Amino acid sequence: MAWNVRVDTRLCQGSGMCAGTVPEVFALDGERARARADAVEPDERILDAADICRPWRSPSTTETP
Repeated sequence: MAWNVRVDTRLCQGSGMCAGTVPEVFALDGERARARADAVEPDERILDAADICRPWRSPSTTETP
């Protein structure tokens, strides 16, 4: 099982918190974050990054079969 990870660049505030929490999954691309890959192995730190940025709801994950 893998997780699909995405960042909604319309909602991203560019704080870098997600990239700082899980740099192998998120990166800052100019003033906005982006996911380094579409699918990643499940990792609780990804959920932590999503919680940190929760007010903006920019990072999100979904499970893939």
